[in-house]
Amino acid sequence: MLPMLYAPLPGGEVPQREFTPVLPLPSQRDGWREAGAAAIEFWERAGNDVRISTPFESFAASMRNG
Repeated sequence: MLPMLYAPLPGGEVPQREFTPVLPLPSQRDGWREAGAAAIEFWERAGNDVRISTPFESFAASMRNG
């Protein structure tokens, strides 16, 4: 499942969008560390999935690497 920020529009086109986090993050650091580790794993798996396009593979790598 892809984060909804990157979901295609009803016509199938995928708009260019940029994620801008709201800072500062909440103070519950342990939860954010766990979520961060899960996000890195997600982008690693997405980037290695043979079903995604080459451009999105590059995008996944950029998200994984910050």
